[in-house]
Amino acid sequence: MTDKVHTDISLSPRSIAKREQIIDAAQTLFLRDGFARTSMDAIRALAQVSKPTLYNHFDSKENLFLGIVEHSLDDVSAAWDQLVSETQTISSRHQLRQILIRFARAGVDHLLAPQTVRLARTLLAETSSFPDLGAEFRKRIPQRAAGMISAVLTNAHEQGLLHLTQERIPAAVRFFMAQLLSYLLLDGLLLTDQVPTKPSINDLEEMIDLYIEMI
Repeated sequence: MTDKVHTDISLSPRSIAKREQIIDAAQTLFLRDGFARTSMDAIRALAQVSKPTLYNHFDSKENLFLGIVEHSLDDVSAAWDQLVSETQTISSRHQLRQILIRFARAGVDHLLAPQTVRLARTLLAETSSFPDLGAEFRKRIPQRAAGMISAVLTNAHEQGLLHLTQERIPAAVRFFMAQLLSYLLLDGLLLTDQVPTKPSINDLEEMIDLYIEMI
């Protein structure tokens, strides 16, 4: 699968508007009919764009689905990018705690948004038939988040703030992500007839405090 998902930075205002039309139409159809039963032609028709315009933005249905997921991540990615840029040097475990709480809050808010839960259900339902979709999702989304968390923990380790060794940071990253994903699973995906309930800030703080004690 080629990687042809344009970023807004490289697009003109008119192209951005067309891209938004495509994403909105594709999301409507994917969530209503599923990935397998949605065709690129149906997306083009609902978006009211030409075939060349559609394929100029997204050269495959898989990349279009991933484009929707990435688009939904814009706000949380911006928040996480800002956190990483603000923390060039972590000077105390208290500062590390505050950073991880902010990471967790932004992550859980995104994971338990109704649209995210619906997209996750669609992704899980289709990956057995479209394995490339799952593989590309893993490469683009979770690995990006893992890289940001790894940067924070590596910074803290370099300042002598962690008990664990450098070699165990990847495991600590996975453990952190597992805590966040547990909310998506237990409070989102498994509750099909309820609006996801987000944890309180106190719940997240307790989770992060326990995590920091372990690292």
